[in-house]
Amino acid sequence: MQWTPDGYVAVVNISNEQEFRPVAEPGWKLSWTWGRREVIWSMVGAQALLQGDCSHFVGNIPHSCERRPTIVDLLPGVPFNDQVAGCCRDGVLAPKAFGDPDRSTAGFQLSVGLAGTTNRTVRLPTNFTFEVERGGYACGAVKVVRPTRFLSPDGRRVTQALMTWKVVCTYSAFLAKKTPACCVSLSSADHRLSSGCKDCACSCRSASAACTRKGSAGKPSRLSSAVKCTNHMCPVQINWHLKSQSKDNWGARVSITNYNHRSEISNWATLLHLPQSNHLMKITQANHKPLLMSIGGWEMFWGIKKYNRVINKEGIRGSTVNWEVIYSHKNVSSHNGTVGAPYIPLAIYFNGDACSMPAKSTFLKV
Repeated sequence: MQWTPDGYVAVVNISNEQEFRPVAEPGWKLSWTWGRREVIWSMVGAQALLQGDCSHFVGNIPHSCERRPTIVDLLPGVPFNDQVAGCCRDGVLAPKAFGDPDRSTAGFQLSVGLAGTTNRTVRLPTNFTFEVERGGYACGAVKVVRPTRFLSPDGRRVTQALMTWKVVCTYSAFLAKKTPACCVSLSSADHRLSSGCKDCACSCRSASAACTRKGSAGKPSRLSSAVKCTNHMCPVQINWHLKSQSKDNWGARVSITNYNHRSEISNWATLLHLPQSNHLMKITQANHKPLLMSIGGWEMFWGIKKYNRVINKEGIRGSTVNWEVIYSHKNVSSHNGTVGAPYIPLAIYFNGDACSMPAKSTFLKV
């Protein structure tokens, strides 16, 4: 943005280009390696986790002297003077498919010292990493691009940055955690369909760290892990419940339960592969978007602001959210000769991760 006597002031923008994968709590961490021995004098909208060794400075002490700083977002509610556009959401980013750029981008400002003071003398940072809870991102090399342009509030003047560089971090399932992050259970009003999550769907209690058990005071043990003790050990469970049917339509209630007692889930997104999605009539208590470019009936659902966009921590009211779908019953074909199958998702993804599904033998006649 501008040169300073010993460096520059920069604005960093992070944009989530993943269509269906948000960045959930505990949020993103951004790291890089300085080209020389640069320091961060100050930051607005984010902070470095470590200050590092600044003992050779006298008087004005930098915000961070780390050769490889790790930057995190600030929490909501910080003083106004510590905020910039896109900051202070605890590192949470909504997926691009929500169509809300303000929620899918983040930003912060930093003043860099002991650095170059012209386009020719500045050294670009290297070895960027973008970390999220389940991993999966790998960052490419830094590239100098056309300077960013800015439009004045009145729309009459355009200014531009002195220099802009860009880093692209791509997601790969091969780099992410291999175990599922969610599981699916099935039920019906007439009890003819009943299947819980598979045992050890995400982990096994004997092979995992101590899980959370409720003590006499109803509080998790200080030594427990973040996830509640269950047979499936998944942090998230999705239940598909077939409701009673009428002559012309049928309905299902979808419930998402958070079993993590340390982190809430905001900006959640669920993808359902529904064999009969062309018979969809009505959605209640959730936002909905059919994936017109997909093949085979993929539907996207996400929460409504100030209603069920946030799934609270386990043990707190609101740790389960629900919504309902209603489908036309007319001309619904069977699938593989099984009457129940058209009413049941073939696959479910939660926040971009595939959920463990019940065995196909569960898809009995309903």
